[in-house]
Amino acid sequence: MGAYAGPDVSESGLVLALDAANKKSYSQNEFQYSTDIYSWATSAQRATLSRDTISSPVGNTPLKMEVTGNDPFIESYNSAIWNIAPALNGETWIVSVYVKADVATTGQIFIFGANSSGAAYVNGGWLSLTNVGVNIGTEWTRVHHVHTMNNADVAYIHMRLDGPNSGGTGQNIWWDGLQVERVPSGTTTPTPFTSYYYGGSVYKDLVGSNNGTLVNRLTYSSVNGGSLSFDGVNDHVSFSSASELQFLNRLPYTLEVWMYPTANPGASTWTGIFNREDSSVGSRDGYNIYLNGSASSTFYLTTERFCTGTGTQVVYTYNDSDLLNIWHHVVATYDGTTLRLYRNGEQLNSATSTGNITNTSKTLEIGRRGGGSYFNGRLTGQKIYNKSLTASEIKQNFVALRGRFGI
Repeated sequence: MGAYAGPDVSESGLVLALDAANKKSYSQNEFQYSTDIYSWATSAQRATLSRDTISSPVGNTPLKMEVTGNDPFIESYNSAIWNIAPALNGETWIVSVYVKADVATTGQIFIFGANSSGAAYVNGGWLSLTNVGVNIGTEWTRVHHVHTMNNADVAYIHMRLDGPNSGGTGQNIWWDGLQVERVPSGTTTPTPFTSYYYGGSVYKDLVGSNNGTLVNRLTYSSVNGGSLSFDGVNDHVSFSSASELQFLNRLPYTLEVWMYPTANPGASTWTGIFNREDSSVGSRDGYNIYLNGSASSTFYLTTERFCTGTGTQVVYTYNDSDLLNIWHHVVATYDGTTLRLYRNGEQLNSATSTGNITNTSKTLEIGRRGGGSYFNGRLTGQKIYNKSLTASEIKQNFVALRGRFGI
C-alpha cells in the first residue's frame, strides 16, 4: 500500500490521486492543518510558540505555548489570511481542540465572524465575536466552543486560542487536534467530530501538488469509507493549470473515478465527472468523462477527447435503474491511438482518436462540465495517470476496492 488509500492499487504513473476516505487527501475538518497547529499559528501574543516532541491523543507533534505574559493568545483573526472557511449568518459552528498544561490553568476559545474582506473588526465593533472559558488540566482534555453567527455581513469564520487572563507567566500549554466544523442544520446539541464539511478548502493530491479547491458547500458522506456528495446545483472541485496535468495535452493518459449518481440530469444535459476542455468556437480541446441524461429515463456514460475541434466520443447507454444509486468504477484510457471506456473492470467500448490537444491553460474540474452542468451524487477515488492503464491494471484497481463499495 502506497500513497493512495487502498490495497493493491496500481500506482505507477500516478500524477493525481484523491480519496475522501484518506485523511491526507480529505478531512471533515474545515481547517486543513487540524493536527498541526504550528503550521497555522505563525505568531502569538505574550507567548513563544514551538513544536514539541511529546505525544498527544491524535498522535502528532503538538504546539507548545510558553506563556510570557497575561492573556496569551495565538494570532488568528481580523485579516483575510485567517479565513478558515466560508460562513454565513445563522449558521452554527463548533471549534474543538485537545489541550493540556504543566499546571492547572484556564484558557479561552474565541470565534469571530469576518466580513467579505476578512475583517472581524468593523466600524469600531467586533463582527459576531464570541468566546468561552475552558479549564486546562495537566492531562489531555478535549474542549470546545459552539457559536451561531448573528451578523448579516458574516462571510468567513476566524478564531483564536487563549491562555489564562492573568497569572500565567512561566506556564506551558500544549494544543493539538484543532477542528473547526459547521454544525448540520437541525442539530441542537452539537459535539465535535460529528459535523459536516462546508466547502472552501483544499482537496489534497496524495501523490503530488495538484491540489483542488472545493467550490461551494459539498457534504462529506462517511458511507463506503468516505466520499464527497455533489448537489447537482453548483458543487464542484476546481484545479489550477498545474504543470503536472499538462501532459494530457499530448501523451497517453488514464482517468479513473468511483461514482454514485443519484439523479438523471435530464434531456441533453451533460454533467461533468472529469472535465478539462476548452469549449470556445473553433478551438474545442480537452478530455472528459460525463453523464448525459435523457427524458426517457436513459443515461449515457461518455468519455470524449477533442483536438482543435475534432472530437472522439465513446458512449455506453444505461437505464436509470442500471446506474442510479449504485456505485460504479469508471475508467477512461487513451494510448495514443485508441480511446477506451471501462466500467467495473470491463471494457464497454472504444474509438480511434488521433491528434494533439493544444490548449494548455484550461482548468481541470470534477463534478462540473461546460461551466454549468453539475453532477448529482457522490464521487471519490479520483486518479489520473500519465499512461494508459492496461486491462489487467484496470481490473486490479477495481478488485482492490470493490468490497468497500459493496460490489
